[in-house]
Amino acid sequence: GARAIPKVEEVEGGSYRRTFLAPGGPAVLAVRRSTQRPELILTLAHAAPAGLFDLVRGVRRLFDLDADPLAIATCLKAGGLAVEPGLRVPGSWDTFETLVRAVLGQQVSVAAATTLCGRLVERFGVPFRSGQPGLTHLFPRPAALGRAELSGIGLPRARAVGLRALC
Repeated sequence: GARAIPKVEEVEGGSYRRTFLAPGGPAVLAVRRSTQRPELILTLAHAAPAGLFDLVRGVRRLFDLDADPLAIATCLKAGGLAVEPGLRVPGSWDTFETLVRAVLGQQVSVAAATTLCGRLVERFGVPFRSGQPGLTHLFPRPAALGRAELSGIGLPRARAVGLRALC
């Protein structure tokens, strides 16, 4: 939750929600853990059925659902490391978004990086009426950030140059 991108992602009450660009246009997904069974429940809004399989693959990657937690626990225990059963390494929704977050997070706290990311989304993201409180924008695309004037969001000049080069 502390790392959630303001206006794009939200973690609250055991649920993860985010905006994203689906094949049919902007959409929202929500993922929560079932209270009845060892599974995650995915809910979609505004998403066309055409991209459903790719969307599910993205959610599986995001939550590391294709990992074998028993094999991982066995290896970690053999190495003398105590683990939480079923522990997984969270992935990312979008590679570009992850790279931008890495650039913004250099040499600053999680809170500062999240603030910078929120400013970036507010200024250069695409506004979206999701119908979900707090989810109001899509993350900016590379073309938009590549030509953006980044000086006004509090980003050091060298990092702005690096971000532009990344785009």
